[in-house]
Amino acid sequence: MADPLLPTIDDRIDLYLALWNALGEEAFTVDSLRRGDVDDRDVPWASLAERDLRDRLETLVALGLLDWQGDDRYRVRLTPADSLDTWLEHTATRTSALYDAVEAAAADRDDEEAVADERDVVQFQGETFLRTTVSPELTFEDVAGDLTELLGQASDHDAAALCAPADEADHVQRIADRLCDDEAMADRQGPDCFEKVTTQVLGNDPDELEYRMYLARCDT
Repeated sequence: MADPLLPTIDDRIDLYLALWNALGEEAFTVDSLRRGDVDDRDVPWASLAERDLRDRLETLVALGLLDWQGDDRYRVRLTPADSLDTWLEHTATRTSALYDAVEAAAADRDDEEAVADERDVVQFQGETFLRTTVSPELTFEDVAGDLTELLGQASDHDAAALCAPADEADHVQRIADRLCDDEAMADRQGPDCFEKVTTQVLGNDPDELEYRMYLARCDT
C-alpha cells in the first residue's frame, strides 16, 4: 500500500530494485541502459521512452535512493541491504540541505520584495507611476536608460513620472519629447516608446514647486 505522504512511486521503486539487482552500486548512464548493456529485456527501463526514464531517475535522486554523479552518470546510493539507521542518516542530511536551500531562497525573495516595496512611486488619478528624478545634467540617454532599468526591475509597473524642480520643466519636456519619439527610441532596448499622460505642478511654496511629467509605455 502506498504511503499517503509520498506520491505514487511504485513504478519508481520497481526501477530502483531492478537497477540494484542488475548493477548493484556500479555507475550507469541513461545511454548505457538504453543500449541494453544489461542482458535482460524484462528490465523496467527497456520499454521506457528516454524522457520517462530520465524523469524516473530524477525522482529516485530526489528521494535519495540514487546519486547523480554528473555527466549523466548515476549509481545506487541507498541499498535494500542498508540499515534503517543508514537510510535515516542519509535522508536527514538531504533534508537539512533542502531546508537550507529553501530558507536561502525565501530570504532572497523577501529581500527582492522589500526592495520592490521601497521603490519610489507616486500616485496620480488612481494610477501608480515610478518616480524618476530628472536633474539638469541628465541627458535623454541617461533618462531613457534609467527608465528601462526601473521598468525592467518592476514588471508590475508600466508608467513613470519624470520629476524636477518647476524651473527645469523645459528640460524635462525636451527629454519627454524624445522618449515619445519612435525614431529616437528605436535603437534602444526596453519599451518601444512612451506616451505623455499629463503634467502637474505641485507645492505651496513658489520657490519649491515640483514639476511632474507622467508617461506611460505605449507598447502595453
